[in-house]
Amino acid sequence: MKTLLMIFAISVTTLLASCAGTMQTYEGSELPPEKVAVIKAGSIDLFNSATVHAVDGVESGFNIVNAVVLPGEHLIQIRPYKFTGIASYWAYRTVVLNAEAGHTYIALGKIIDEETIYAWIEDAETGLVVAGTKPD
Repeated sequence: MKTLLMIFAISVTTLLASCAGTMQTYEGSELPPEKVAVIKAGSIDLFNSATVHAVDGVESGFNIVNAVVLPGEHLIQIRPYKFTGIASYWAYRTVVLNAEAGHTYIALGKIIDEETIYAWIEDAETGLVVAGTKPD
């Protein structure tokens, strides 16, 4: 049963990733990595993951694996997702990120129950929380 559950969870994660992409949040041509910041979808374990749903109020229309932003302050809407083996749950939380050029960030989330939902962003290099609230 555990193996079947793991296969199902991996299949759901793969399916979600297959309808995801990269969102360039600024106008014009693509800039070099040292001039932008990248926010990537992340996962804290097999059952809790998160995607970037919107940047500065602009929704992508699908789940985003990567969002490319210019340096500065941005409103990032994170979509925490929880798979329990029986059902899936998701929510939306907005955090403020002061993005730095050349940095990569990871959007993370954890749903404990209907009222306890966490969303945060970590610096990919240092692991430090730079936006939102991480559970203890």
